[in-house]
Amino acid sequence: GGQHCEETNAGRSTKVDFRCCSDGEKDSRSPNTHKKNKKTRKAKANALASFASIREPSVCTYEVVVCTPLLCGGKSQNVSAFSLLESLNGVCLSRHEGWWSYEFCYKKQMRQFHLVTVTDAKGKVASQVQDEYLLGKADVEAEFKGGESRYITHPGINDEPAALELEYQDGTVCELTKQQRASTVQFLCGTTDTIVSVVEDHTCHYKVVITTPTLCKHPAFVRESPATRSMACRPQDES
Repeated sequence: GGQHCEETNAGRSTKVDFRCCSDGEKDSRSPNTHKKNKKTRKAKANALASFASIREPSVCTYEVVVCTPLLCGGKSQNVSAFSLLESLNGVCLSRHEGWWSYEFCYKKQMRQFHLVTVTDAKGKVASQVQDEYLLGKADVEAEFKGGESRYITHPGINDEPAALELEYQDGTVCELTKQQRASTVQFLCGTTDTIVSVVEDHTCHYKVVITTPTLCKHPAFVRESPATRSMACRPQDES
């Protein structure tokens, strides 16, 4: 159902094959490998998807191969946790707990606010922010330096899940401490993009737990099943 092809007098068609590709395979498929500089190769390695090849096996019929680390499973060591989290760019997650509501925007900020219902002169009902506190801002330039391993915490002795921790700082000044509010944001592997909890672990500092399925493909977040062995039990002879 693509653009009309004059040679076949029918619409063009394309078959797209998504697959996990190694770095060597991606480079060998690309016709411009020798022209790539280090910056280009690094950007491609961190991309969620990239073209590997395209060909026209028959007139106006095309076959495209797209490489993505999301299909590489838990054994891929080249998947960047930060590149996986790029899917959260432009996304804001919210959670309501009693008096307060919370909003987290990736690479932007974490805020706490209270909504009230108001009615304007025309009788239209709307929600309005009455109280608002900034619980921290992202420092994108400072983050992601020195490798992702410094941000990933691995399962502990109490079987806590692996987490990627980021610090959101420089929030609204706290009346009690006279310091700016801040938050530690933990990203876990989960089935949905959700703010699971917001806890004030000490005065004007908050611990935010967020689940996202995009991290479940990262090797550090894949939980392997323990080795098992079958056992056959037979009754003991009575004698």
